[in-house]
This record gives sequence, structure tokens and C-alpha cells, in this order.
Amino acid sequence: MHCPNCGAPVGPDDRFCGECGTDLTKSKPVAAAKKQDQPDPSRTNATSTSHAETQSETQHHSQSLKHPNIETHTNHTQQEQHTNYNHTGQPATSNQQPTFNSEKFNQHANDIKHEGSTFFSKLFKTHDSVVAEDKPFSLKFIGILSAVFLIITLLVIMILVPKEVSYLGVSKGDVVSNFFFSLVLFIVLGYGILALTARLTIKDSISFVKLLSDFVFVNTFSFILFILGILLLRMEIISIGSFLTLLGIISFYSAAIYIITKYSSFHAIRIPVFFGILLYIALQLIVLMIYGEMARNSLMESFKNIMDDLSPFGGGY
Repeated sequence: MHCPNCGAPVGPDDRFCGECGTDLTKSKPVAAAKKQDQPDPSRTNATSTSHAETQSETQHHSQSLKHPNIETHTNHTQQEQHTNYNHTGQPATSNQQPTFNSEKFNQHANDIKHEGSTFFSKLFKTHDSVVAEDKPFSLKFIGILSAVFLIITLLVIMILVPKEVSYLGVSKGDVVSNFFFSLVLFIVLGYGILALTARLTIKDSISFVKLLSDFVFVNTFSFILFILGILLLRMEIISIGSFLTLLGIISFYSAAIYIITKYSSFHAIRIPVFFGILLYIALQLIVLMIYGEMARNSLMESFKNIMDDLSPFGGGY
């Protein structure tokens, strides 16, 4: 350490210079300040590096704004580096077809089988509790069951209609298709009238799945009775066949009244149940009258065609 005035060597604890007498206590803060003003090499390098990185990021952002395709290409390249691989070790392509999951299919099949066994066990044991509870059968099971019922109905109608109907001037296929679609339309209208009546009678909202589930569940008896009656009629067992067929039709109409009555027992009602049932009967009678008119016109048209064919003048007079 040297004197700042004459440059003579002094000790760190000396207060005055031994050569010129300069007060060293005033010169130390100045020296310390100069020392502090000297830049730290490590800090200078870190600051320079941070500034360089910031400048690099700014330049990269500016380039990405001017050339957006460069950024897209970079991201696409990074995504290609994370390519998924399938179980064979080969890269999984985007157009690869999904494989069939047999375990999941078996699980769904077992669920539907279990639900079917529950359906038919409750059909003969706890019939009232199914309509009273809030949980319906699944829409998938109801759809499969309805499809099975329709297929069986179509087969029975094909057995019921004889081949001799072609002598009347119409084919058997036309008769079967017309009768089948008329029956399907009649069932759909029956469900629609039930839904409308339940909507007007019951104040609480009832879901579509619940109402459809109860409709199919209760009318399973109607379907069984109707199919057995038609088969017995085809076997020319007229008395029992007619009785079962008529009983199936009555059961179909009674099912809707039963459902509305059960709903009214544990739901808030909007109008008295008696008026709701009268409304349902009135709507069904209107549908029956329309069907009756259509059937009468069809029979009259067929009879007219037969008479024209039998007429020696070919129906010209």
C-alpha cells in the first residue's frame, strides 16, 4: 500500500504518511470507492451472456413473425421426434385401422345378457317395482329387445299370410310388408299417445328412456299373447287363438293406463288421472277409426278389382 500523495510505502493501519504527513483516513474511502467501481469479471460475463440470450430470443421472435413457416417446420420436426410406436416396434402411422377389442365386446355381451335375465325375472316376479323405480333398463338393451320382437313379428306374419292371397291380385310380399309396417306404425302411435298423455297428466318430468323402458317392459305380455294367438289361428285353433289375440290387444291398451296410474302414485300430477285416462282412450279411438277407414278402403278396392276381373266385360260397363 502506498501514499496517494507522495507514493511512499505505508502500512494498512497507518493514519498519516511518514514522508509527507498526508492524512490516509481520507484517502481510504476514495480507494475503496474506486475498487467498488471496478467491474467484476464474473458479473460482467453473466450480464453479457444474459444480454446475448435476450437479444437472440428477440431476433428469433422477429424472424418467426416475418417467416411463420420456419416455426411451423421446427414444431413439426420436434413432433416427428416423438413418434409413437405400436406393439410390434414399428412406427404407428395415422391411417392405421383400429383393432377389434374382443374383451370389450365380451364385456358388453355379458352386460346385455345379465340385463336380459334381470328383465325377464322381474317380468314375472316384481312387475310393479320396475315401473315404480327411477332406474330404467339401458337404451341399448331396449333397442335390441325391440328389434328381436319386430323380427319375430315379421316371421309370424309371413307364416300367417297364405300363398293363395296372390289369387286376389296382390302378391304375398305386398300384403306382408303392408301389414308389418301398419303394425309398427300402430305401436309407434301407441307410444306417442302414451307419452303425450303422461306429459299432460304427470307434472314431474319423466325421461324418454324411462318411459320407453316401461312401455316395452309392460307390453312384453301383450306381445307374447298376440304372437301365440296368431300362431294358434294359423294352426286353425280358432277359439283359443282368437281369445289370445284379443287378450293381447286388450293388454296393449291396458298397459298404457297401468303406466299412467303407477306414475301418478309417486309423482306430482297436473290433471286428475281420470281425465288423463279418458284422453288416452279418446286418442286411441281416433287412431282406430283412421285405421278402420284405411282397412275398409283397402278391402273395397280389392273387392272391386276382383269383381272387375270376374266381369265378362272387363269392368268396362
